[in-house]
Amino acid sequence: YLQLVHDLGLDHLLVDTAAVIGVVRDGKVIDIDPAKPWQLPFTPALSARGKLQLARGFLRLRSTIASVDSYNMGPSMMLDDPAVTATEYARRYFGQEVTDYLIDPLIRLTTGSGADNASALNVLGALGAWSGTLRSVRGGLGTVTDELARRVDLRLGTAVTGVDESAAGVTVTYVDDTGEHTLSADGCVIGAMYHRAADMWPALSSASSEFGDKLRNVKLISVSLGYSVPTRTAAYP
Repeated sequence: YLQLVHDLGLDHLLVDTAAVIGVVRDGKVIDIDPAKPWQLPFTPALSARGKLQLARGFLRLRSTIASVDSYNMGPSMMLDDPAVTATEYARRYFGQEVTDYLIDPLIRLTTGSGADNASALNVLGALGAWSGTLRSVRGGLGTVTDELARRVDLRLGTAVTGVDESAAGVTVTYVDDTGEHTLSADGCVIGAMYHRAADMWPALSSASSEFGDKLRNVKLISVSLGYSVPTRTAAYP
C-alpha cells in the first residue's frame, strides 16, 4: 500500500497516526496506548491475570515480533502454520481473555477479518504494526483509490460476460445500458467470487477444478490472474 501511495505521487499526504486502540469492556471504551506501556498495569481493560498473560506472551514472542515486517510479511511465511488460526495461536501465548479483548480487535483492524479467519502470522504482524509506526493518508484512504481511478478508464454499472484469450492478449466482453461491447488488452485481472470468475473465464474451471470445488462454499474470494496490464482500460462488473 505504501508503495502504491508512492507510485501515485501521494507521499506528501502520508501522515503518522496514533496507535491508540479502544477496547470495549463492560460497556465502556477503554483506550490503550502502546507508546505508554507503563500504563498497562493500571488499565481496566484486562484483569490482573490477563495483564500477566499479556506480559508473558510479549516476552516469549518479543524477538519473533521484531523479526516480522508488518508491511511485508511474505519473507516471514516460514513462521506461519496453515493448520493454526490466529485465535489458536493467540490463545497459546496470551490466553483467552487477551485474545478476545485485544488480539481479535487488532486482527480485525489490520486484516478486516476476525482472528478465527486469519493466520497465525497475522498475530505477529498485528502486534508488530501496533507497536510500530502506523501511517495513513491525509483526507482518508479514499484519496488513494480516487487518484488511481482518475488514471484509468473506469466503467461502472457494467457486467462482464466473458474473457477470451488469444496470442495477442485478451478480449473482455461486457454489457451495459447501451448493449454489448468488447475491450482488447494485453492481460486481465478478475476479482470476483469463484463461480462468477469461472463464468467469465471458463478455462479457470479446468485449470483448477479440484481447487475450485473447495472454493465454491467460500462466501467471497478474489481470483487474480497473473498478467501485466499496460492498457489504461478497465471494466468492473
